[in-house]
Amino acid sequence: MSPEARELVETLKEKGFKVVLISGSFEEVLESFKELGDEFMANRAIFEDGKFQGIRLRFRDKVEFLKRFRDGFILAMGDGYADAKMFERADMGIAVGREIPGADLLVKDLKELVDFIKNLKP
Repeated sequence: MSPEARELVETLKEKGFKVVLISGSFEEVLESFKELGDEFMANRAIFEDGKFQGIRLRFRDKVEFLKRFRDGFILAMGDGYADAKMFERADMGIAVGREIPGADLLVKDLKELVDFIKNLKP
């Protein structure tokens, strides 16, 4: 995991955010991220006798999972087009690295995102 990703989560927590990490990737690939957030959700790869057998989807899309947190302010961050619907549901959506429909803000990289979060007023 990059130092910027770790700093981002630490900065969010310092600002009082509950950090929920949601990924369409596999839990096994993102093992090092599990410890960072307050909650973590990713899909699982299914292996049998050492061979890949399929995917166990933990959610259909990020919006479905996001509905659990509707009682608070939702600041969503993402770097892919799959995040567009999530941005539409969030109170604020931040696209990282490329323009994504529904995002309120575009930052070029995690460093710029960390700087933005550090400057947020409570």
